[in-house]
Amino acid sequence: MSDRGRVYLEAVGKGYRLGDSRVEVLKDLSLTLEAGEALAITGPSGSGKSTLLHLLGALEPPDQGRILVDGVDLATLDDTELARFRNQRVGFVFQHHHLLPQYTVLENVLLPCLAFPDTPRDEGWSRELLDRVGLSHRLEHRPGELSGGERQRTALARALVLRPRLLLCDEPTGSLDPATADRVADLLLELQEEQGTTMVAVTHSESLAQRFPRRLELTAL
Repeated sequence: MSDRGRVYLEAVGKGYRLGDSRVEVLKDLSLTLEAGEALAITGPSGSGKSTLLHLLGALEPPDQGRILVDGVDLATLDDTELARFRNQRVGFVFQHHHLLPQYTVLENVLLPCLAFPDTPRDEGWSRELLDRVGLSHRLEHRPGELSGGERQRTALARALVLRPRLLLCDEPTGSLDPATADRVADLLLELQEEQGTTMVAVTHSESLAQRFPRRLELTAL
């Protein structure tokens, strides 16, 4: 079986030091996701949902265990290789869109293409994505001129612009009203399935989690 898009965690642990004490957030976590699977992770605050996303996205290293994403053992990568890995193989969608206010919608979507000189810049694909998320009429607008739902749809297009193998979503509908959240969730799942991208989303929303074919609940240690 190919490792393309596959996610594998073996006995992963992660903790943080607070003053003189240490708080364990994740302990002995093992998980396998095959390519194209979509997983929703729920659980109370402090159970390690966002920490798990940070580990999968190579934003932080685990204290114990192994993480392989798309056939790559993240522990074998140096800082430059980790940055390239995050840029070219992982897409991130957060609760807050993190768009740059000085750039247009189209420019924000194209930003991941500028991280490395050899990263392909496909403006046609960027425009197609923005059309798919209903923003073809907003290409030259700046984030301050958009609604909350439009900003989040822009962030979704940006996350997919380099056709990542892994899409990580941290409360992707958490700041949206229910109707807008439903529309963004529709797009998220539709585009993920079309692209065959492996997706992990953490959420407090039971209605969003129930739409995923696979669900996992974390409990606080």
